[in-house]
Amino acid sequence: MPSTISRRWQGRTGWPQSRASRWGGAPVSAACRTVGYFRKSVYTVFIVAPYRIDDMADREQQLNLCRAIFRQMHSRLIHDREEMTCGDALEYMQVERIYSNEFPEYLMSGVTGLYFMVENDEPIDLTYDSRQWTEG
Repeated sequence: MPSTISRRWQGRTGWPQSRASRWGGAPVSAACRTVGYFRKSVYTVFIVAPYRIDDMADREQQLNLCRAIFRQMHSRLIHDREEMTCGDALEYMQVERIYSNEFPEYLMSGVTGLYFMVENDEPIDLTYDSRQWTEG
C-alpha cells in the first residue's frame, strides 16, 4: 500500500509517478523528490536578436534564427548528456523536458527572441556523519 505522501502526489501533473534512479534502477517516488532528497535548480536561457522596428519580415527572419540556435543548443545538450562528453556534469539535467516560449510581438522595441528553461535535479547526500553531532 502506498504511503500517505505518495498517494497525495498521485495524479498530479508535472512530476512523473516514479523514476529509475541513477544508482541501479530502484524507483524513486515523486514524493521523495519534493520532500528534499533532490536539489532542484532551474536555469533560464534567453536567446535574443535585434530587428528593424518597422519590418515584420526582418523580425520573422531574426526569430527563425533564434529558433535555429535553440534547436542546436537543445540537440547538443541531449548529445552531450547521452555521450557523457562533459563527464557527469549533465547527468541530472532534464534535457528531455525543456520548456521554451517565444517573446510576444511587442515585448521590447526592436528585439525578438525566445527563452528556455532547463531543470537540474541533483541528489542530496544524506549519509550520516557522527562528526556533525555533539553529545549533550
